Amino acid sequence: CMACNKSYKRRNHWKRHQNYECEVLALPRFVCGNCQRSYKNKRHLQRHQKYECGKEPNFTCPYCPYKARRKGTLDTHITVKHESSNL
Repeated sequence: CMACNKSYKRRNHWKRHQNYECEVLALPRFVCGNCQRSYKNKRHLQRHQKYECGKEPNFTCPYCPYKARRKGTLDTHITVKHESSNL
């Protein structure tokens, strides 16, 4: 790694280091003031704050007691857990 002088024999290990481990190359993160979760993208933090952080789940599964904070998460749940029973 040119930034921190670590060496790697395998290219994929070096790329993983650069993307996830190298402190020198670390991009600034956007941190939630409530729960300290951090995001690479500001819009992801804004979505978290608007729909998720400290909020009760807003979407309820019509087939079981499952609840989700995002519609996409509920849609995935229904597809994975209930689709075979509805055919």
